[in-house]
Amino acid sequence: CKLMRKDASKIEVEVSAKILEDKRVMIFTRDITERNKDKFQKMLLAEISKVFNEGFNLSESLEKVLGIIVKVGGLRLAEIWLIERSQQKINFFGKYLSNEKDTSFYDDSLNYKSFSKGKGLPGQTWQAESVQLRPDVDSGEKSLRNKAAKKAGPKAMYGIPLTSNK
Repeated sequence: CKLMRKDASKIEVEVSAKILEDKRVMIFTRDITERNKDKFQKMLLAEISKVFNEGFNLSESLEKVLGIIVKVGGLRLAEIWLIERSQQKINFFGKYLSNEKDTSFYDDSLNYKSFSKGKGLPGQTWQAESVQLRPDVDSGEKSLRNKAAKKAGPKAMYGIPLTSNK
């Protein structure tokens, strides 16, 4: 069950009830948002790990990973950005689209195939080493690919770092 907090954020809750001796009902709710998020993350990482154990080349593996992320996340598109060996830039490597009409996003953002650390959503995700969210792509906040996003229609964007064990 999902509930909305006063600040409009949503949480997932587990609801249980107990009938008291005087016939009153006591209802308990427990926030299980983090537990579900952890469970989802473990499932997603397991699916991604399977891909890399199937023996595909890097390009094929990354395309399959993007497909999993789009499908499981209910997303329209996903991208892979790889860090240069020199650690100076993060470069666009590939994309997965659930709908071919989303190619307009890429057609309109051809100038953004590489970012420095901290620049653009890919560079900010690289710098933070954590999930980054841009919840209102089509409104106020300016991002480097905002114009292309407004035209193509995505409402939010996530940056999710995928790292290997070092």
